[in-house]
Amino acid sequence: MRHYSTIALCLLTIVFNFSVQGQQLGLQTLYNQNNYMINPAAAGLDNCFSAYINHRNQWVGINNSPTTNMLTIDGRLGTAHGIGLDARMSNAGLLKNLNAKLSYAYHLKIGTNSFLHAGASLGFIQQQFRANDAIASDYSDELLLQGNQSDMGFTSDIGILFTVPRFKFGVSVPQVFSSGLNIDYQAGKNEFELVQHMSVYAQYDVVNNDNWVVAPSVLYRNSDFNGHQLDLGAEAMWNNIVGAGFMYRTAYGMSGILSLNIQDKFKLGYAYEFGGSKTLTQVSRGSHEIMLGIKLCKSAENKPLEFVPEPDTSSVVDIPKVDSIPQIDPIEIDSVVDTPLPEPDPWIIDLDSLNTAFSAEDRLIRYDLNSAQKVTSNNQKTVTTSVAKILKDHPDLKVTVVGHACGLGTAEFNQMISEKRAKDVANEIKQMGIEASRLQHEGKGESQPLLQNNSEYNRQKNRRVQIIFTK
Repeated sequence: MRHYSTIALCLLTIVFNFSVQGQQLGLQTLYNQNNYMINPAAAGLDNCFSAYINHRNQWVGINNSPTTNMLTIDGRLGTAHGIGLDARMSNAGLLKNLNAKLSYAYHLKIGTNSFLHAGASLGFIQQQFRANDAIASDYSDELLLQGNQSDMGFTSDIGILFTVPRFKFGVSVPQVFSSGLNIDYQAGKNEFELVQHMSVYAQYDVVNNDNWVVAPSVLYRNSDFNGHQLDLGAEAMWNNIVGAGFMYRTAYGMSGILSLNIQDKFKLGYAYEFGGSKTLTQVSRGSHEIMLGIKLCKSAENKPLEFVPEPDTSSVVDIPKVDSIPQIDPIEIDSVVDTPLPEPDPWIIDLDSLNTAFSAEDRLIRYDLNSAQKVTSNNQKTVTTSVAKILKDHPDLKVTVVGHACGLGTAEFNQMISEKRAKDVANEIKQMGIEASRLQHEGKGESQPLLQNNSEYNRQKNRRVQIIFTK
């Protein structure tokens, strides 16, 4: 019987050894929904706060098969800094692995529509071999006599990510410095080494319009212990609500992917891996991965209420009540002189009324998705001509042209497209004879929506340019 217990323990060791080494590579399927899972440079990539919980059960149907639970939290600080937390717990048979790390990322704008992101992570990894939990017929086995074992080491990751509209390319090194964990759980081996390896990721939106986003992706991973591994996949998202896709992973096989966005805040994801090799397909029911997430972005709709003080009534004089109104005899007018009303002084203007007028529906210039030129409201010429005339009549006025975008796409792309829209409108006003010193333009990206970005109608209202007059 000792022979069989030793075989069982060895099999569990092999399973875990393969699993833990795979975990070093970040063996997940839903990383397209959360790039921070595979690259620390993605911490705070969107100007939002994000939190995700992932559960992966590998090779369902095999006792003590590997499971992984993951928590990732990341967000943006200021305009260029991102921070994140990545914590993972893996179990396989008698072995347990805990990995936790903190990340920092810096986001740099290097062109009109291009950004470079760099990040690093530092944390720890703890591995336990729980021999005391083993159930065997012969407890005098050499492996069991060693009892529970545990060791801890440090993990360190670095990564860079380059983004332009509709394209991402990133490189990460999940273990910068090699580190050994001393656990004697396999004959002839007494150290599990965390070795340096590399990941390369790319994604391109081949379709990106009001209704559909279709994005194929590729992830290449390489390490000394696992060799070359390649993920090829594609996902399609309808109306930023429902998505479906697939992935082929070498040595593992095909996976199906489903995703759901609720009110642009709550995210659900599911992936099913069919089993890979013929042997695994016969004894397991595939691998399952579930993701729950929340993503909160800055919005101008949640402004604090302003405090309005109570009026001071101490100096109010009471007006006596009049019981009756005296009657006055009408005055007969022999003739009426038609005197025209004086023309209003063109130099006197109410800024509040003027800006209120230019925030009306017909004075907002609206745009097609991902376009800085195609105006859907067909009023750009009317608005710019009116602005130029007012500026010529009132030399003391200046104008700020403000561009806005909807919530589709990355925050960096939305910022870029909003700036481009504002700049184009300002240039058109300048060409009508207005000095450049009287014109300013700025982009607000997706930070100030008029309506929630939960439908195409609302998103079209948010893609706009507004004129603001100042003195």
